[in-house]
Amino acid sequence: MTFNRVNHTAKLALLLALPLCLINCKKEQVQMSPFNENCEKSSPVSADFTMEDLAGPINIFFDKRTETDTAYENSGVYFSPKDPDTTGDYTWYIGAEVIKERTFWRQMTGPQLIGLQLPMTLVVKKEPNLICHPDDDGYDSITKYLTLVDFVSYDYYHDPNPLFEGTFRFKDHLKPEQDSIDVEIELKADGEDGAPFNRAVLSGLWHNNTDLVLNEWYINYRQLWFHSGQGYRIQRMRHGMDRTVEIELIAWESLNDPIPEYHLIGRKL
Repeated sequence: MTFNRVNHTAKLALLLALPLCLINCKKEQVQMSPFNENCEKSSPVSADFTMEDLAGPINIFFDKRTETDTAYENSGVYFSPKDPDTTGDYTWYIGAEVIKERTFWRQMTGPQLIGLQLPMTLVVKKEPNLICHPDDDGYDSITKYLTLVDFVSYDYYHDPNPLFEGTFRFKDHLKPEQDSIDVEIELKADGEDGAPFNRAVLSGLWHNNTDLVLNEWYINYRQLWFHSGQGYRIQRMRHGMDRTVEIELIAWESLNDPIPEYHLIGRKL
């Protein structure tokens, strides 16, 4: 009987002490070690990269480039890792060429390559952060594919253009309180309807129910830049790889008479 009474008392004491132990354990878990306190900003070694299509075959078009998986044959393409950390060893395999630079561009020329999915591979080796990522071996490799398509400037504005022509439904990010709008876009060639420029005609957007006409300046596969159009300093249309379509029209600050500005994002209907 004495043994049982002592055993019961010991169990009762243990049960009373258990919540205190759990509370103390939880407090200790909240405290973060100084060795891994910045791990939320760290990521494993990654070879993910972007391919950006230049609006021309040479590097003077670096300010006119668009992330893409498709480019016109003979255009320039800029390759860059997504990881902002510049340390480590970078090796690119572009066709038969091996490139040991972190970023670079190449002119994608060769009519025999039109229609092919060309593999582009990046291999990255660098010192891993083993405190935050103990299983990281410091190595990663990614292959993406770039498709080249033919480009004939005459056909671009004369033939149907599924990326930039049709009816599009947009939401204006400069006016989030407004409802979505539908815009009809048509590309017209130099001389068509008597006008002397290759241009885009946007119906349903401009004030007073008139068409907005934007004259072509630069193009690549996924984006059009315009000039001499209604007083805008930024005039562009982009068709993203996720099939979203973006139109940005931002006015010059020096204009005496304000004009409507737009930053439309939507999809083709």
